[in-house]
Amino acid sequence: MEETLTEVGNWKEITTAHKLPKDYQKAISSEEAHNWKMAIEEEYFSLMENGTWELVQLPEGRAVIQNKWGFDIKPSYKTTPSRFKARLVAKGFTQEYGVDYEETFAPVLKHSALRIVFGLIASLDLETAGYKDCVP
Repeated sequence: MEETLTEVGNWKEITTAHKLPKDYQKAISSEEAHNWKMAIEEEYFSLMENGTWELVQLPEGRAVIQNKWGFDIKPSYKTTPSRFKARLVAKGFTQEYGVDYEETFAPVLKHSALRIVFGLIASLDLETAGYKDCVP
């Protein structure tokens, strides 16, 4: 694996010169198979630990929602080495509303709401945990 040093502003990162696998089969048959298998295991154990899903009996007349693995390499930064990442994603486009799901939840925050919250914090002279080091 060939590595090149790239400077972006104050950032120095090492990028690897190789192709990312497009699917599971290509990942486990590549030269970096050991790294991809470790990334897959890490993702799987994370999903299980977080209780992402539970196995149930497939109802009659229903199809299993397929999934696929996505692969990426997080570039190194300063003293942190490059890291192989694998993500298991559902092919949600095969789902039907009312059959496979009833509602979709995607939390969205409006900027005006955030400004109100920060305005209240400032006017009440409150401190925000975790943000005091970010604000000059």
